[in-house]
This record gives sequence, C-alpha cells and structure tokens, in this order.
Amino acid sequence: MEHENFKFYKNWRTLLSTTHHTEIGILYLWTAFINFLMAGASASIMRLQLGGLTDIVTPDTYYSLVTLHGLAMLLFFVPPAFTGLANYVLPKMIGAPDLYWPKINALAFWMFASASVLLWSSLLVGHAPLGWTLYPPNSIIINDPGVDIVILAVVLVGISTVISAINFLMTILRLRHPSVEFKLSTLPLFVWAFLATILLMIVALPPLAIGGIMLVLERHWGAQFFMGTGDSLLWPHIFWFFGHPEVYILVLPAFGVISEVIPRMARKPLYGRRAVALSSILIAFISYFVWVHHMFTTPTSLVINIIFMVTTVAVAVPTGIKVFNWVATLYGGRIRVCSPMVFSLAFVGIFIIGGITGVWLAWIPFNYAVHGTYFVLAHFHFVVWPIVFAFIGGIYYYFPYMAGKMFSEKLSKVSFVLLVIGVLGTYLPWIQLGLLGMPRRYYSYPSEYDFWQQISTIFTFFIVAGILVFIIDILRSIRNGKPVANKEDPWGGAKLGMPDFAPVKHEIALNGSAFEYHYPHPYPAIVGLLSSVATIGGYFLVIGNYAFGFIAIAAFLIPLVYWFAKDYLSSFSKLARYLAELSLEKLERAKRSDALIGTLWFIFSEAMIFGTAFIAYFFLRASYVARFGTWPPAGVHLVETFPVLINSIFLFTSGFTMHFAYLSFLKGNIRRFKILLYTTFVLGSIFIAGQVIEYINSGLSISDTIYGSTFYLITGLHGFHVIIGLVFMAALIAMLIKGFLSLERKAMVESATIYWHFVDIVWVFVLAIVYFNLAGVIASYCGIPF
Repeated sequence: MEHENFKFYKNWRTLLSTTHHTEIGILYLWTAFINFLMAGASASIMRLQLGGLTDIVTPDTYYSLVTLHGLAMLLFFVPPAFTGLANYVLPKMIGAPDLYWPKINALAFWMFASASVLLWSSLLVGHAPLGWTLYPPNSIIINDPGVDIVILAVVLVGISTVISAINFLMTILRLRHPSVEFKLSTLPLFVWAFLATILLMIVALPPLAIGGIMLVLERHWGAQFFMGTGDSLLWPHIFWFFGHPEVYILVLPAFGVISEVIPRMARKPLYGRRAVALSSILIAFISYFVWVHHMFTTPTSLVINIIFMVTTVAVAVPTGIKVFNWVATLYGGRIRVCSPMVFSLAFVGIFIIGGITGVWLAWIPFNYAVHGTYFVLAHFHFVVWPIVFAFIGGIYYYFPYMAGKMFSEKLSKVSFVLLVIGVLGTYLPWIQLGLLGMPRRYYSYPSEYDFWQQISTIFTFFIVAGILVFIIDILRSIRNGKPVANKEDPWGGAKLGMPDFAPVKHEIALNGSAFEYHYPHPYPAIVGLLSSVATIGGYFLVIGNYAFGFIAIAAFLIPLVYWFAKDYLSSFSKLARYLAELSLEKLERAKRSDALIGTLWFIFSEAMIFGTAFIAYFFLRASYVARFGTWPPAGVHLVETFPVLINSIFLFTSGFTMHFAYLSFLKGNIRRFKILLYTTFVLGSIFIAGQVIEYINSGLSISDTIYGSTFYLITGLHGFHVIIGLVFMAALIAMLIKGFLSLERKAMVESATIYWHFVDIVWVFVLAIVYFNLAGVIASYCGIPF
C-alpha cells in the first residue's frame, strides 16, 4: 500500500511524467479542488452583490461569474474530483495493477487541467454573460472572445472525460483480479456506482461536444442551427440530454462513497447490498429519459410532458432504495461517529431535501409556477452540496491510505458543523424566495426580497469558514498528522469482513495495458497541456486567422507525433525492450477481445456524436416544414448525387481492402498486408479529395439555411473521422517501414480495421439521409409532411 503519494509533486519532472494511478488520482483531486475554490469565489462575489453590497462587479462580470460558477462546479469540479478518487481506490478495490491505459490516464488528466486553465482564462480575454446552460441567442449574438473560450473549454473537458471513462470501463471489465467477480454481490458498491457513471459519461458528453461545435459554427460562419431558419428549441434538447444525466454523473459516485462508508462506520454489512448495486444501474438507465422536464414551459406536447413527468418521478424509486437501505444499515449498528460518518449522514439528510424538491418540480403545474425562480436554484444546490459532503467524507475516509497519517477529528468536525449550518442557512431562504416568485439570474432585484437575500449572504460566510477549516486540516495533517497505527486497515474494516481494498494483485502477464505500465513518461503531460493550444488553434482557423491557427495546431501535433515515434518507432524505448522479451506463450494468454472492446466503446461514443447530428437534422427539418410548409428551403441548390456515388465507390472499396489487409496480417503475409494497407490509404485519400472538390463545386454555403448548415455539419464530421482513420493508417505504415509492426501489436491493426468499417457504415447513413432523402421518401409514403 502506498503511503508516500504526496511526495511525488516535490519534483517537477516527476510531477509531469508520472503515470501511476494513485499519483494521477491525487493530481485530479488537487486540480478539481482548485476549480472548486475558484467556483466558490465566484459564488461568494455574486452573493455579496445580491446581499446588498451593490455594484461590486459590473453586470457583464456578474453574469460571466454565473456562467463560470455553474460550469466549473458541474464539469470541472465534481466529475474530475470523483475521477481522482476513483483513480486512487478503484484499481485497489478490484485487484488491478493500474488503469487499463496508464499513459492515456495521464493524458486525460492533463487535458482536464489544460481545459481548466482555458475556462478561467475567459475572464482575462472578455466576458461570457450567458448563464451556465449556454442558451441561444446570447451564446450566438454576444460578440466576445470570452464566450468562445468558455465553449471550447467545455468541449475539451468533455473529450477528456470520455477518454477517462473508456479507460475506467476497460479497467473494470478487463483488469479485475479473477477473485473479484462481476456480480452484484461481489463487485464493490463504489465500483458499481462508478460503472453507472462511466456509462452516462460515454453517452451524455459527446452530444454536448457536438452542440458546442454547432454554437461556434453559428457564431462565426453564419450556420443556422438555432437562429434564422434553425430552431432555438434544438439547443435545450441537446443541452438537457446531457444536462440531466449529468446530475447523476455528479451524484452516483457520491452514492458509491456513502455505500462504502456507512456499513464500515455502522460496523455491520450493508442491508440489501444487491438492491443498492442494481439501483445504480437503474438510475443511470432511467436518467436518459427525463431531460424534457427541464422544458415543461416550452411549446412541447402535453402528452410528451406527462411521459417525462412519470419518468422523472420514476428515477426517485431506485434512489429511494439506496436511502432506505442506508438507514436500515444504521439501525442496530454500533455506529462510529467519526468525520467520514458525520459527512455521510449530512449527505443523506440534505440530499433528501434536494430529492423532495425535485419530485415537486416533476409535477407539471408546480413546475409552471416556480420555473425560472430561486426554488429551482435551491433544489439544485440541495442536490449538489450533499455531493460535496460525500466527497469530503470520502477524502477523510481514504486520507489515511493516501498520506499514511490521520486527520484531526476536532478540526474536521468544526468544518462539518460550519458547512451544515452554512448550507442550510444559505439555501433554505431560496425556497422562500422561489415561492415568492423571485426569478433567477438577476443582477439586482426589488427591495421586497432584501431580507431573504441578506440572510442567505450572511450564512455564506459559514460555508467559506467551513471550507477554510477543511483545507487547514488537510494541509496540517499531510505535514504533521499522527501516523496511522494500522496502515493496511486504518478503519478496521478487514476485521469485520469488509476490507476496503481487494487483498490481491493482478497477476496476468499480458493484457491491454501491459504495453503501458507506469514508467515515467513526460509526453502525456506535454500533449495534454498543449491540447488547449490546439483547441485555440482550431478557433483561430474558424475566425480566419490561419497563420496562428496552423502554428497552434502544429505545436500540439509535433510532440504528439514525437511521442508516437518515441514509443513505437524506436528500438531504444522501454516499450520496445518489453516487446522484445515477450514470448508467444504470453501473447496467447492475452484476452484477444480487449482491443475489440476498447475500440467498440470508443466508436460508441463517436456514434453518439453522429447520432446527435442526424437527430438535429431531423428536428430542424421537421421544424422548418411545420413553419414554412416546404422542403427543401426555397432558393437552395441541392447537392448533386451522381458525383457522390462515384466518390463513395472509393470509400466502400477501401473497406474491403482494409479488411483483407487485416486477414493477411493475421496469416503472417506481410507483403500482401503492405500492398492492401497502401491501397486503403490511397482510396481513403481519394475520397477526401473528392469531398473537397464537391464542397468547392456545390455552390452551397454553410449559411444557406438549415439545409446547408446540416449538410456541412454531417459531411464535415464524417470527413474529419475519415482523416482520423487515415492518420491511424499512416501510423501503421510508419511502423511497418521501421519494422515494428508484428503479431505482438496486432491489436493496433484490429482497432484500425474496426474503426475504418465504422467510417464506412456511417457513410451509408449519410448517403441515405443527407443525399438521397430516405427519411423524406418514407415520410411521404406514410403521408407525413417532412
């Protein structure tokens, strides 16, 4: 068990090159907590403004702080904070040596850190007075670079989160020790909760990323997705399809922490363990079908609203199962009233307030009455603050493992008392303000709301004091804390038959991460930190500053290519030496489906991006026909289909050549593999060239109504993915030329083949929907105007 985890940061080289899951976990925790402090400082400034100290900041700054506070808490604090905790504890819980891809784990962290810097830098370059939901028209018509920076930071952190989620998923599925079975009764409850969280991340975050790209295209290239011939209702659907599962992305890991802490502090097994594990999966599943309750006041069918009202209430059932079983576990237990326990109890008590107010909001008439008021704000803060309590409780529980020292029970309980008083005193008045009808997101307000606003502001100081005491306690304990008596079992859970971690280590000689084992490696940090530079480079290209754009992207690509060359094209790399010692006997023990599973989950996340684009096309087209009665829009030149069919032959042929190349590789026929791989690369390049020629000759602009906008969005997305596939093939060609592509690396060839087939399949849908109007033909046959 590691107890020196806080020392690696004292050396910059070690800090930037670590790939060990415990150290990456601690980096996540520190960085997420910095975002929490920044978000808290933003909230404190807003609260002082609302508490009667007028004109502390300008209206633009105030509304920018609203944007940053909400996004930072929801995307840059809670998910990465629990990702950090999971980095530390999850591999130990399942007997894994590390995450499945340690270097990719490090890359995901540094991308998150880079996105965090990008988010807060928006205050330096301008304002983003949008609100954290980024609703049009403000997110489109406000001409300020701060808006673009915020949107790009959201897209980048979404990419980082999905990469991390797939890594965790592969860890749970493929790196568990054989004794840790994938069963409701054996897999730790935190792992079940985090698995449900992972599945939500992979599904919910890609639509937000493509939505952000659509906003940028409309802001700078005149696309019409949300304004003009577009429909402003499209953004709420995209955002809340992400936004409500995001609530459970926040709370499910907290449920997992509470499910681990309560039975050990009650000193008895958790009541209804299987039900608690299953409820996490049920919550994740149901949460995909509740987003419309955020849109009850929009022009949405009453039938649809009622359906989503029912699903919103239904999600409370598996949540209630958890609460009931936690309370049943406490009954008759020998409760240990220490800091992890009191924070867990605070989570349960305050979360019940958030849950009850949420059920009220699911009732359509009540939702109409309080929509957009402080009641909604109160509900949401009574959901998020319990999550913070669970996080702090989890930090206190696992702190002895991280530091090998104990925290101060006295200081931790002072922090607890201050935070509970502060949270209740700050947010209960908001319920009253909401019932009085005070709208949210206002910089100033009528005097009749003064009393409750001032009460809320006063109690905010208790929250600030509680967080300061927590920080002091942690820093003091790291430096001068009392050494833990039993470093392997500081809470005595093993004596009760409930060890915190699996008492085993993974012993499989080769698995998907064997190539990745955590020797120091600086390039994940370099590439991850430069990811925001590449993001800004893409922004420069969009606004027409090509010189800066290409320089910024090159600054990202050069170390990325060097990283690849260092690891995969050099006989002196540690990876090459590892492969040289690899025997075919060890190779045969590998799980052959690992590359397939990892690639398929990545493709699934990409499919969510294309799915969002296709659904946007259907939604906008149906909306346009409903408003204007015709399709295609008047005056728009439709793209010719014959040249596209000719170009498609090259792409579909490349799918066959790639598949036969893979089969040749498996048979050891490297000469045939080389010929077919080169052929595939050439055919794919011809397809891209043909698409560029089509764009030039089409006479269609991205600003030509929703037809042009959706055409370029969908075909451009597909073209970008074809280019990614070509880059993948170029990497294989480079390895082939250097003599480093052998059966030991067949996973790379398999992954490239699967990905290329995905590109082919997506193009079938693009042809049918965008070029040949299949949906319109079917709708016409059914007598539906479309």
